Amino acid sequence: MVALKHRIISCAVCFLLLFGGCGNYHELNEFDIVAGMAIDSTEDGYKVTLELVNKEGSMQEGLSSNIITLESETVPAALASSNARFNKQFQFGNMQVIVISEDIARDEGIMELLNNFLRDYSIRETILLLVATGESAEETLCAKGIDTAIASFVLEEIIRPPGKTNSHTKEISIYSALDTLNTPGKTLVLPCVQTWQDEEKTTYVEISGLAAFSGDRLQMLLPQRETPFYLYAIGQLQTHEFTFTLPESREQISIQVTKSDTKRSFYESENAIVFRFDITASGKLTHTPPGIDITKLKEKSAIEQAASEALNNSVSDLLTACLEECGLDIADMQYDIYLWNRSLWEKLDRTPENLLNIVIDVNAQIEISSSGNIRNT
Repeated sequence: MVALKHRIISCAVCFLLLFGGCGNYHELNEFDIVAGMAIDSTEDGYKVTLELVNKEGSMQEGLSSNIITLESETVPAALASSNARFNKQFQFGNMQVIVISEDIARDEGIMELLNNFLRDYSIRETILLLVATGESAEETLCAKGIDTAIASFVLEEIIRPPGKTNSHTKEISIYSALDTLNTPGKTLVLPCVQTWQDEEKTTYVEISGLAAFSGDRLQMLLPQRETPFYLYAIGQLQTHEFTFTLPESREQISIQVTKSDTKRSFYESENAIVFRFDITASGKLTHTPPGIDITKLKEKSAIEQAASEALNNSVSDLLTACLEECGLDIADMQYDIYLWNRSLWEKLDRTPENLLNIVIDVNAQIEISSSGNIRNT
């Protein structure tokens, strides 16, 4: 909450510096501060939803926002229509997120939208991109957060938690998305967001998984439970509560992974290209069934082996399923070839069918560094 207040204060200071002098102070009322944008399709074009910071509220009352919608044949035209409707200009310098509906991402693609944003100098290229699963993107900005009523700030802090490591999703900006779409061998993967209601029917917003693209069109949705294994594969996993079962007893055990590293390599075999993911991780044991004693080397080794095999299977199953079911290389293995073996890249038949000739070889090793706060059940 403190970070949010600082952002609003900083934004106000920027306005004062921009306009300067007491004589222009009241011109601040002619601007609306945009916290986030959502884009949905309509029969005639697009509906653009803007979440605006409520400048009339006090710090004691807490931050709040207002929602407005604009419609036109194109997104730039919808934004341009705001002057005629509201007699105000929108200030995008503090905007945190752009949420694109699942329908637009799947049916129309997002390249044109991204290019429009990049050409609009008022919209920063570092703004985060999200895909809304559910009925509309608009509903995500109409939701609330646990600590604040500004949904856009909630989403930004989930993806970019201040002073913390991110284990929930992947951070992708407008610039990063366009770079991925224009780089050979790379696959665009964006965070997904959805809404949910509590018992009192209050609507909240949360991260809900990943959206994997073929080109600039949404091809496959991955549930949130698969996100950590994707992050392991691309070497961006920070922390992870990893739960698995012991093969013999079928008892569940949890390890809080606090450190991980992934080394990637590939080589040609007779009929395939083998990609190897060497994953090393360590963490604290947080949940064990009664009777487990990790001070005994044999029991500790058995748990580490079971954890390593479970992580092997989870990462391998995810990457293989994406290849076989949708022809998607979500781990950018082809980019590794493009980057490190240009001659192999040139002779590749880079089609979805060719991806089936890729063999996934995951070698994970998990080490228990301490017992942490163990829960026995």
